[in-house]
Amino acid sequence: MLEMILIYGMVNSMTLLLWALGFGIVFTIAGISNFGHGAIYMCTGIICSELVMGMGLPFAVGIVLSLISSGVLGLIVYKVILERIRGNQLNEIVATFAFALIAMYSLKQAGVIRLGYSIPKFIEGSIMIGLVSVDYQRIIVIGAGILIMIFIWWFTRNTSLGLAFRAIAQEDHTAMTLGINVNRTVLLAVVFGALLAGIAAILTVSLGAIRVGDAINVLIYAIAVSIIGGLGRIEGVVAGSLILGFAQTVAATYLGSRWMMLVALAIFFVILIVRPSGIAGKTKELEERV
Repeated sequence: MLEMILIYGMVNSMTLLLWALGFGIVFTIAGISNFGHGAIYMCTGIICSELVMGMGLPFAVGIVLSLISSGVLGLIVYKVILERIRGNQLNEIVATFAFALIAMYSLKQAGVIRLGYSIPKFIEGSIMIGLVSVDYQRIIVIGAGILIMIFIWWFTRNTSLGLAFRAIAQEDHTAMTLGINVNRTVLLAVVFGALLAGIAAILTVSLGAIRVGDAINVLIYAIAVSIIGGLGRIEGVVAGSLILGFAQTVAATYLGSRWMMLVALAIFFVILIVRPSGIAGKTKELEERV
C-alpha cells in the first residue's frame, strides 16, 4: 500500500505541477493572473486529439502543431487583452476568465461536445515497480515534470531571456532602466506560460481524456497549487504540487476518489488560515501588514 501511495502520489503531484507551472510562472515573472490558462490547456489537448485521432496526422506532427497553437493563443491573450490592462489585477482576472468562457462556449457551439478527446500514449505498456503496476506514460509524466523544472532552473540562470525574466520578476521599472524591453519580455513570458500549458496537455491528456469543462478544473487546480505553495514563487508551485498530490492520493487510497476534491479544498483553506502567503510565499503575514 505504501509503495502504491509513493508511486501514484508522485504521478499525481507531477500532473498537478505540469498543470500549474504555466500559471505560476506568468504570475511570478509578470504579476499577471492569467485565468485563461485552463482554456489554453483544453484547446491544445483538443487540437492535438483532432489532428492525430481525427485527421490521422503523425503524432509528432500533431504535437508540434498543437504546441504552436498554444503559443499563438498565449500571444492572442496578451496582445488582445493583457497588453491594454496589465497592472490592474481585477481586470486581468475578469478579462482572461471571459476569454476562457468564450473559448469553451465557442467550442460547444462548434459541436465539440464529445464525452472526451484522447491523445495516444507516448509508449504503450506498463512495468512492475515492486508489487505495483505502472504504465510507461505515467513514468514519462514524472520524468517530464522533473526535466521541465531542471530546464526552467537552467534557462532562467544561463540565457539572456531567462535573466530578463528574473529581472522583471524582481522589479520591472529597474529592469527597464537596464535596457530590458519590459513589454516584449512580458509578452514572451505569457507565451512561455501558454507553451507550458500546452506541454502539460500533451503529457497528461493521454492518461485519460479531455473535455471542454476541463478548462475550469485545470484552472482551479493551478490556482490552488500556486496559492498553497505561495504566489510569486516557482519553488512554491513545486511544494504545493507535492503537498496536494500526495494528500489526494492518500485520500483516494483510504477514503475513495470522491474525497479527492474535498481534501484539496480542505488543504487550501487550512493553508490560507495558518499561512496566508503560502508555504514559500513572500507576502507579509497579517500581523506584519497591520
